[in-house]
Amino acid sequence: MNNSLINHFNCSDVYRLFVLSLTTDRELKTDTTLDQLADFVGEKVSNYKGGKASKAFTEKLRECNEIDVKTEDGISFKNGNRVTRNIYTFKEPVPTMYRRISKTLIDLEISIKLKGYIIKLFSVSEPHSYTISKSINELEKLLKMGKATIKKYNEELISLGLLQTTDNG
Repeated sequence: MNNSLINHFNCSDVYRLFVLSLTTDRELKTDTTLDQLADFVGEKVSNYKGGKASKAFTEKLRECNEIDVKTEDGISFKNGNRVTRNIYTFKEPVPTMYRRISKTLIDLEISIKLKGYIIKLFSVSEPHSYTISKSINELEKLLKMGKATIKKYNEELISLGLLQTTDNG
């Protein structure tokens, strides 16, 4: 995952992006539909549609300038009808500005918010390490999250054995 991409989104959307990225080809392109993505993530497609207080997932992707979203017309393989699909192309990650994340993250029996938070934590970890040497105040700025949420998620991950504090905190 590209670190600059992670910084644009909340925890749930970061996890959705992670799953979407797993569907890309060698050119970092995918035509996965939102219905398919919702199924892969294990949630309802309504979570990808905007509302009064939030934008649609695809609109957020367009605005972040880290993913090129193009709309193409085509023919359905199922029934031959005309269909419109979005083609998502991820930008090439800048060396040292991305983290490789195992797809086994999908198998964890935790909420998508916590999975997205884990990805956000990876984005601020030391290079080639799982160590995070940042204070809560630094994490708040880097992750663009509130202190209370960071503390809550940290406590949940600690109780699940997925995060541990060091002698330095």
